[in-house]
Amino acid sequence: EAQKIEKIVEVFASSYFDANLDDEIFRSSDAAFVLSYAIMMLNTDLHSPSIKKHLTREEWLSMNRGINNGNNFPSEFLIGIYDRIEKSAFATTTDHTYEVDAIEKSILGCPRIVLSHRKVIFKCSVSEVDLSMQKTHSRYLFVFNDLLLVTKRRRHDYQFKQSIELLGTVILKFESGTHKSGLQLHCSVSLKVKFTCSCDNDVERTMLMKHLEDAIDEVSEIDRERIAAIDESAQVEGRFSPSNLSAIEAPDFKSSEPEAGIITRSGSVPENLFIETALLNGRTSNGVATPETRQNGVGTPETKRLQSKSFAYDEDDRPLSPLEMSNSMRSSTPVKSRSSSLQRESSPSGNKSKKPSIWPFGKSKKKTAKSHTTS
Repeated sequence: EAQKIEKIVEVFASSYFDANLDDEIFRSSDAAFVLSYAIMMLNTDLHSPSIKKHLTREEWLSMNRGINNGNNFPSEFLIGIYDRIEKSAFATTTDHTYEVDAIEKSILGCPRIVLSHRKVIFKCSVSEVDLSMQKTHSRYLFVFNDLLLVTKRRRHDYQFKQSIELLGTVILKFESGTHKSGLQLHCSVSLKVKFTCSCDNDVERTMLMKHLEDAIDEVSEIDRERIAAIDESAQVEGRFSPSNLSAIEAPDFKSSEPEAGIITRSGSVPENLFIETALLNGRTSNGVATPETRQNGVGTPETKRLQSKSFAYDEDDRPLSPLEMSNSMRSSTPVKSRSSSLQRESSPSGNKSKKPSIWPFGKSKKKTAKSHTTS
């Protein structure tokens, strides 16, 4: 534990010194580190019930001599620290996570909602409206900065009903015969209704709508910054990003002549050869696999279909797949090629190659066995 405290104090002292370079009191970050550690020891000495004889002001000044790079801190500065710590001891305070944790424990059946960034911003009672059945149910809402928690209020606690993510949510007002101050939450993409409620009056509806809109704006801005950071990282590393779905691009083959030994059906390297070769390899043009290329990877029907699209032929007049053709283009060994139309003209129509017989006598096993029985 002492090593952890020392590391925390060291980081704090370094950050404090860098943020207060204009302050003439501290000569270095080491001086801030030593004084910070001395302040923690002073707090323990003055407020620990197990210590009977406490540190005096003179002893506090004496123990901090020469710690500021061989110089002394001003006496008024050290005495002020001593007086403030003597008056009130260090104490930890509750933050927003304590409140979220308390809310979670008070709701029966509530999922885990405690996160470091999540905080509650509004609470109110509404009536959940079922427009199809013309029914209403009393509900209590907890509005967080990224989440809406719908509960049923009971005598001593709450019962969980549903949770709604505010990212991608649109708020609409509505009024009907019995519901004069209604609100509906829709999905911004599918326009599906997430939640329908009615407030007691327009003032409560305005307050609820304002807090929901502020939370939606905040979480939307955070999401845009997250996507922008991913895009920037993707551009640096040369891979897919959420906002760039056109990473598969055919290179410009028109500016260069086809390599020797390769003759394609059109007389030049086709533009879609690079894309099909990337699909066969299960990769994109920049070398990163995508869901589509993984789905259409090697061994799938889509790959076999792509492999049947040949653009050249080897020395045995066997069609080359795009992958074999790409490998041939990289190698220095020339490959004999011919036009596919000439191959179709030279081959007799309707002449299908027979499969080699598995039985050594050239006939089926059943017929051969019958002839042996007859003989």
